[in-house]
Amino acid sequence: MGILETLNSLGGAARTGQLIALGLTKRDIAAARAAGIVGAPRRGVVALPGIPTAVALAAEHRAALTCASATEHYGLWRLNNPDKIHLAANHHRLPHSVRAHYPELRPGHGLIATKLQVLVHTLHCLPSLDALVVLESAAKAGFDLDLVREKLPGGRNGRRRRLLRHVDPSSDSPLETVARVLFRMAGFEVETQVYIDGVGWVDFLIEGRIIVEIDGLEFHLSPRQFAKDRHRDNAAAGHGLRSLRFTYDDVIRHPERMIAAIHAAIGATPR
Repeated sequence: MGILETLNSLGGAARTGQLIALGLTKRDIAAARAAGIVGAPRRGVVALPGIPTAVALAAEHRAALTCASATEHYGLWRLNNPDKIHLAANHHRLPHSVRAHYPELRPGHGLIATKLQVLVHTLHCLPSLDALVVLESAAKAGFDLDLVREKLPGGRNGRRRRLLRHVDPSSDSPLETVARVLFRMAGFEVETQVYIDGVGWVDFLIEGRIIVEIDGLEFHLSPRQFAKDRHRDNAAAGHGLRSLRFTYDDVIRHPERMIAAIHAAIGATPR
């Protein structure tokens, strides 16, 4: 197997010694570098062109990307970008510049931890809301969270197991996850992804009488979408329901204003 095939099989990067152990020679590696076929983004690391810095770092330290640093690889949601690269390793020689995780990785592991390991590590490492966002996206994609629960035995993992009970795979975005948690923390009775005749599916129904829709970073500003939203709001009013719409800024930066607006709407809407 040539150097390109070998690197592809290893996730795009490897230490020089690892490649030699797999049958390549120093001359093979030097020739590939001279031809520009591979690069050396880190000391002692050989990598395919364009390999992410984090992947090369994992190869350098005989580790694997995990937790918040591996969510993008698996197409999982992430509420916040990590302030450090998260690496998992079988040894305790990771640099202080990374966020270290020490699981039992299989011999010959790739440069990305398994999805199961990534989910378990998020529960051990990230704030509860950030971890919940990752877990809900995994559940929405069909991942069996009972596999995660099995990796959380004993009393010390009780809080993490309880967090799994709050996973709702009906969420359509990280914003909806955060909003649902905020609504329930505020004491509201919350139904998610409710179908209403003439209106369609709505993100939330609060206290059985307030529809709440969460708009992402892209706003509904096209004339066609604006008209559609107004039609939905008018149809909801025909059912005696009031509609409120909130944005990323409301949910993440000013949740207190969002909660106050819902309280005011509940007070102004008869049962």
